[in-house]
Amino acid sequence: MSRLTGLYSLSRICLTFIVSASLIANAQADDASTRSLDEAIQLESNESSAISEMWRGNYEGAFLRLPSESSDPRSWASVELKLGSNPVMFHYFSYPEQEINHNLEFMEEESESLLLTDESDEKYHIYKQGNKVLLESSFINKLMGRPEIIELNRFQ
Repeated sequence: MSRLTGLYSLSRICLTFIVSASLIANAQADDASTRSLDEAIQLESNESSAISEMWRGNYEGAFLRLPSESSDPRSWASVELKLGSNPVMFHYFSYPEQEINHNLEFMEEESESLLLTDESDEKYHIYKQGNKVLLESSFINKLMGRPEIIELNRFQ
């Protein structure tokens, strides 16, 4: 009887060992696939952030919304851009429209300019001219009813 008990204990130990080894192998495989997925996400994140590396930062600008009322503070509008992540955060504020926020996606970058778009397919062109950073936007042009170029100031 003691020999049968010993054999039973030995088979339980072997079965426990086999199950444990199988669980460890599955966990390692899951960890490797999770690691490769994390690496792919990190690589994609690095690629999208590399697009905006030289543009990274926060920008703000203001322009005269109603030119005939330049002395009235309500005639001014302001924009804010937060570059450095995808999507880029765009914030517009003026008295008539109040607050408008858009998430912008990168379209292309050249050495001195950056082209972004929003969910309505409006274009936002940010470019350098000398020491100035300027913004032209089809969205703002539609609001104003005329072409508008906004000088942006960079701050961290």
